[in-house]
Amino acid sequence: MDRLLPVERAAKMLRAHPKTLRHWDEHGKVRVVRTPGGKRRIPESEIRRLRGEAPLATRAVYGRVASRDQKARGDPQRQVAHVRAAMEQAVEPPFAEVMPIIDVASGLSERRTGPLRLMSPARGGRITDLASTCKDRLTRLGFGYLEQSFAGYGVGIHVVDGGDDTKSLQEELVDDDPHRHQLLRKALRTAPSSQGERSGCEGEGGGGG
Repeated sequence: MDRLLPVERAAKMLRAHPKTLRHWDEHGKVRVVRTPGGKRRIPESEIRRLRGEAPLATRAVYGRVASRDQKARGDPQRQVAHVRAAMEQAVEPPFAEVMPIIDVASGLSERRTGPLRLMSPARGGRITDLASTCKDRLTRLGFGYLEQSFAGYGVGIHVVDGGDDTKSLQEELVDDDPHRHQLLRKALRTAPSSQGERSGCEGEGGGGG
């Protein structure tokens, strides 16, 4: 979040007198947030603006797990923390804010709302980057279309752990609807064994590092 600084500290950062900032506030030259007690607070982004510095960007971090048990274990939070740590080392300039988006669904499920929830801030210019552990975490199919859609709004997608998830298509189908688990197991016993290539990101629950 955008930090709110006391007038005295903001004045020191701007090499100005606190009275100058109060004067600017009275004449609408600086954006000020009032506390419940009526005290002035200056957003850090406003200090950057007054210094003539570029505004810090907001990054969205997407995490997804296949079950509520994995969510209860804290797997999505570990994913987000892992991605944040990787991005802080790799992306310049630094980010003022991180927007975590969590889904509980398989990569094939149409009930995943995370990517759709990210479209609105992308269109409005409220995020500049979207990061996840791997491509399949965002979507099992059609990653290229998703990437182009976000690029149209000036949002870059970053994959911090390489390419694809380690779950097979069969495993994704089971995760998509656990009630079909027994039926799929019976069907797969009679089907030829096929394992797709797996690389990059760890399974649905882990953080990838």
